Amino acid sequence: MATDLGIPVLPVHDGVIIPVSAKPTVELMLARSFQYVLKGTGDVRSVRMDWSVKGKEKDTEVVVLEDD
Repeated sequence: MATDLGIPVLPVHDGVIIPVSAKPTVELMLARSFQYVLKGTGDVRSVRMDWSVKGKEKDTEVVVLEDD
C-alpha cells in the first residue's frame, strides 16, 4: 500500500523506518492492517503505537478504529 502511494518503508524487526511526513498515512495503514489480520478474534477498537524520531522523545499514540 505504501509503495503505491510513493512512501518508502524499511521494515526493521518489529518496526518500520519511514519519512516523518508519512506518519499519519502509515499509522492508519498499520492500524487497519492490524484490524484486518485480527478480524474475528475479538473486538479490536484501537491500536497503540510507539513512535521514535531521532533526537526527540519517544511518542506513544492510540489509534481508534471505526467499524468498516
